[in-house]
Parts: sequence; C-alpha cells; structure tokens
Amino acid sequence: MPNTSTPPPFTTENAQDLALEHFKIKPLSIKELPSYEDRNFHLKTTDGKQFILKIMVLGTELEKIELEHLVMLQLNATAYNLQFPQPVPNQQGTDITHLTASNGQIYFMRLLTWVEGRMMANIQPCPPELLVKLGETCGRICWELQGLDHPNAHRKFDWDNSQAIWTKEKTGIFEDIEKRTLVKYFIELYESQALPFLDNLPKSIVHNDLNDFNVVVKNDGENLAIAGVIDFGDVVYTNTINELAICIAYNCMNQENPLEAVCHILKGCQSVFPFTDSEIKVLFPLIAIRLVVSVTTSTLTLIQTPENKEYLLAHQEPAWRLLKQWSKISPNVAYDVFRKMCT
Repeated sequence: MPNTSTPPPFTTENAQDLALEHFKIKPLSIKELPSYEDRNFHLKTTDGKQFILKIMVLGTELEKIELEHLVMLQLNATAYNLQFPQPVPNQQGTDITHLTASNGQIYFMRLLTWVEGRMMANIQPCPPELLVKLGETCGRICWELQGLDHPNAHRKFDWDNSQAIWTKEKTGIFEDIEKRTLVKYFIELYESQALPFLDNLPKSIVHNDLNDFNVVVKNDGENLAIAGVIDFGDVVYTNTINELAICIAYNCMNQENPLEAVCHILKGCQSVFPFTDSEIKVLFPLIAIRLVVSVTTSTLTLIQTPENKEYLLAHQEPAWRLLKQWSKISPNVAYDVFRKMCT
C-alpha cells in the first residue's frame, strides 16, 4: 500500500552543509526537487558540475540502495549511448553515508551524478520519432539487465505489475461509479488474460518506472534523442515484458491516438529487444493494470496525506483519460495491431 512515512527532516540549508562536510562540494546553487517520500536536492557547482543529493526516507533498506547502485553501474558500463545517475563516493570512499538527524533517527544519504537534459514530460506533443527512440531505450535496458540479479530485487512490491492483484480489494475507494467500473473492468481483464500466464514468461530485473518524468531528452543536432534515464527506486525482479508495458502506460497518456503511439514505442523496442508472441499477448492488460495501480495508489495516498495533492495528481488525470480511451479498444484488436508491428 502507499508509503505514508514522513520525509526526512532535512532542509535546503542542511543539504548545503552536508554536501560540503561529506563530499567537499560547495554548491553555487541548491534546490529541493519534488519527491514521493525522500528528500532530493539539485546541486550546481562553480565548475559547472551538477549532482543530486538524496536523503532516503526512514526505513529504507541498505540492500535496496545497493541494488539501485548495482543496476545503474551495470547500465553505465554497457549502454554506452545512454546516461544513468552514478553514485559519488563520500570523503571516506563509500557510496552511502549514514546521517543522524536531530530526532536521533539514522538516515541514508547518497550523492549521484546529474543527467543533463529535459524531461520527456515537457515535450508536448511528443513526435513519433522520439517515441521510437524511447522504445529503443526500453529495449536496451531490457537487454543490458539480462542475467543481472540481486536478492533484494525479489521482493513484495505493490508497483510490480505481476503483483497487482492487490488492487482488486481496493475498488471501493472510488466514489465515482464510472471510474470504479473502469478499474473493475481492467482488473478482470488482467486477472483473466495476463495473470495466469506470467509464471511461464521470461523474468529479469527491470527499471520498472520508465515514466515521462524519468526519461531525459537532449538535442541531437536538429533532432531530439534520449539522453538517459533516472530514478531507480522501483527496481524489481519481475516479468521482463512489464518494462515495456510500464513505459507505454505513461508515455501514451497524452497521445491523441494511444494505439498508434504504442506502435511507435513497440517498433523501437522490438528492434533492440524482441519480445515473444506470448509476451505480446499479455501486453495490453499489463499496460492497463499499471494505470490501475497508479490511480489506486494515488487515490489511497490522497486519502491519507491530502497535503501531497499536487505531486500525487501529476499522472492521475492523464491516467484516467487513457483508461477511458483504452476501454474503447478491444483487447483482441490491440493484440492484432501489436503482433503486426512485431512481424
């Protein structure tokens, strides 16, 4: 269920002092970034370098951070044309710093390199060529993470599509009948056309959150290109096809023709990392269930922490619009379109 932990009690001034104390960095500027539960600070130095200082929410497991670092290091070592955040060692030579706050609690802090560019979410409308490149990036990540493993990746996680059946017990939170009906329809579709087949489909570690706020875009001459991907906090071991489903779910939200947009992303992905027909068969319900997880989680969290309304609603309304668009498309028609794109 949604995490309602109190964010770490550190201010921008604290972050500035911590950067100097632990990394010998005196920021020219420092700005706190929006975050679901951690404290994230964007630092710029006088020599033009940029970093993100992350102070993790209380209760974050050390092994979880180590998993994130493992995945980022693997991708930076192999996906040569893309950038990913990299951990910067502190003055003691370690990637993770233990902080004792004024309340006596111990928090984990780390410094990561900054991936320069614009968020894909800020490029509207998104040209088809960029969606193809996004698909290629998704495929590259899937390819480079094959065979990588870590014990902490095998975890119970509500944001894992393959574990999304928990949403079935939460449909009553939607007071709007139309929204509740939409959610129930797609949960039933997921339960009948995806869930029974997932155990027999390929699995791997995935980024698990290729949304348009985590994909960074750069100018490549007169064209746009994918610079890299950020935020590895949702990394999990799951069905590999979920990486593509999640990428599609978020990056088709503001498309006039979402089915056409899916084809652009799918075309790019298949050129780098071809999925099997059995995986493509479950793609449509997996795309939809990610949207269901998103609206369910944000609604639950809004009930418990209404002060985070602006941040939590960032994707909710577009998600509802896409679910409505999706409900007008036959799953069989969607599969036929996807299959033709893959042949």
